Amino acid sequence: MSRSDWSRQVGTLIAVVLINGFSLFYFNVASADITIDGETVHVETDSYAVQFDRGVITYIHNKYTNKTYTVSADQGPSGWTGIWFNQNWWEAGNISTSWAELISATQIDPQSAELLFRHEGTDIRLSIAVDPMTDDLLIDMEGVSDTRGIVGMQWGISYLDIDNLSVIIPKDGGRIFDGTSPATYHDYFYPSTDWEAQLVILQGERGGFYVRNTDNTLQFKRLIGDRPDDGLALNFGTYNQAPLDSHTSGHSTLWRFNTYTGDWRVPARIYRDWMEQAFQPRRLSDIPWTQDITLVVGSAKGGPSTNSAPLLDRLSEIVDPTKTLILLGSWAEGGEWWSEELHAHMPDFIPKSDMGTFMEAAHQHGFRVILFTIALGFSPAHPLYPHFRQYQIRDTWTGEIIENPPPAHPGEHLVETISPASSEYRKLIVERLKVVWEEYGVDGFFIDANFMAFNDGNGLIDGLNWSQGIALLHKELAEAMPGIVLGGERLHEATFTYESFAQRPLLPNPAMRPHRISTFLFSPFVHNIGYAPQAPVEDPVYNDEFLRFSKIWDIIPTAIIWGPEHLGEQFVEMNKYLEAARVWQPQYGLNGDVNSDGVINILDLTLVGQNVGIMPLSHIQADINGDGLVNVLDLILVSNMFDGAR
Repeated sequence: MSRSDWSRQVGTLIAVVLINGFSLFYFNVASADITIDGETVHVETDSYAVQFDRGVITYIHNKYTNKTYTVSADQGPSGWTGIWFNQNWWEAGNISTSWAELISATQIDPQSAELLFRHEGTDIRLSIAVDPMTDDLLIDMEGVSDTRGIVGMQWGISYLDIDNLSVIIPKDGGRIFDGTSPATYHDYFYPSTDWEAQLVILQGERGGFYVRNTDNTLQFKRLIGDRPDDGLALNFGTYNQAPLDSHTSGHSTLWRFNTYTGDWRVPARIYRDWMEQAFQPRRLSDIPWTQDITLVVGSAKGGPSTNSAPLLDRLSEIVDPTKTLILLGSWAEGGEWWSEELHAHMPDFIPKSDMGTFMEAAHQHGFRVILFTIALGFSPAHPLYPHFRQYQIRDTWTGEIIENPPPAHPGEHLVETISPASSEYRKLIVERLKVVWEEYGVDGFFIDANFMAFNDGNGLIDGLNWSQGIALLHKELAEAMPGIVLGGERLHEATFTYESFAQRPLLPNPAMRPHRISTFLFSPFVHNIGYAPQAPVEDPVYNDEFLRFSKIWDIIPTAIIWGPEHLGEQFVEMNKYLEAARVWQPQYGLNGDVNSDGVINILDLTLVGQNVGIMPLSHIQADINGDGLVNVLDLILVSNMFDGAR
């Protein structure tokens, strides 16, 4: 039997298994029992047992693994469920269910209950239910008050056993902390690089639990980890839209809790599948050439410019141009952030006179080129700025316009930040970039600072918050220029839908180690690229860090090469980068090295085969795609990753 015939038969088998598996799942209704005992609510399903005390989860037991993830009340901090009137939950004036009066605890049906707390004219309603289709524990809150200024709603989990749990968060490219990490207070905001996706996973022995949100409207949220010397409390909040002074009510977006068996990829896969269905992102495979890129030359901080055609000639001799992406930073008149003429042109995007020569050389060699753009900035001296100032970002708490600080250097002119929620502003940006695309046939645009997401003191503009506006800007750029590729600074759920290349800064964090969670979530849709501040040879410490993070985050080798002189033999580190580019083979967050011996071979395939159909798994890493099962899909993935066959 030929390899193609075998592949077709396997594909047919997989389709049948998946269809039947879906049918079984869809018609399987989970059993659940919710009971009320005074101020305590007990929730029990086939998967877990959970207890709420006065609105805070204080007990979690995973029935799959027979493990309890909480400790007694005298070990660790308490979670906080309630309503914010101030920026921080611990400030005076905020109202916690722990000391508000419990007015009623109502059993709605065997699978749902509702608690009502009251304090001095403020009501907090907490709804607890179980989704019969997914077995998810559903947590929802609503608050109303006679007092204005409600900031948001929050619920908490107390007394987590941090010594036996690892907290995995899609933050800053993916992070993890546990009982060996320094004790500190963690505070993350969504959507941002602080919290890139609405998911947190707590991995224990042979399984764990996870909390996620299924809001696809990009409402602002907050994850708080209270981590003193002992234990851990987690708090999950939803913000009102600024300005905040007038709000007399608040409502959380629906939170989901569940347990699992296996490693962290099991809940990550569940979330990624939901994320793709909810946001409908463009996959890398939708624009095939993006999958072939193995080297990026250039950065927001420098690299080739429009007078760098000689560099392209030399570079094409030592790398494959068709697999090399040029990030062109210096291409527009006054487009550089340090330019003295910046005030006269942003956001005009007027190409330099030698732009045509550069693009012609790039296309002849087969390079792909995307242009660096400051798409959220407006020069104060621009004739249109007085009109667009009405959309300039305002402080969340004071409502005052945020002005950039005075320039740090003589002649430097910084731009002011305009909200992408403005349809008028988005239309201006799209129209002007489209002119460049049509004239020069560039492959894409890199949107600087697109990761910024503010709870803008302007309130909604044209019915959109800031995050919805930046997401729509990406969509409108893609629709106006069919086939255009977009890149951006950092990554989160407001930007990934049409972004093919995301620049990942290292962002060292002494309290958290890097983790592959973000790579797993986003890699089918977005390539990670580096954030090299200078020619690699000039900073060996940075190079070591970059190479380490590259392996964890699948960062495509990225280097700033100013000219042909940076390609000489004396530039040892630069040549290491180029060698890495020649052998780069991203696996989109999947790791076939089951036994962790540094190679992928028949030994790994054997381990997978030994775990097919076993539950619980004797070797968690055998579940290559993280779907909770070891089956023919995992065997195929490992065989396709064999060293020497990729």
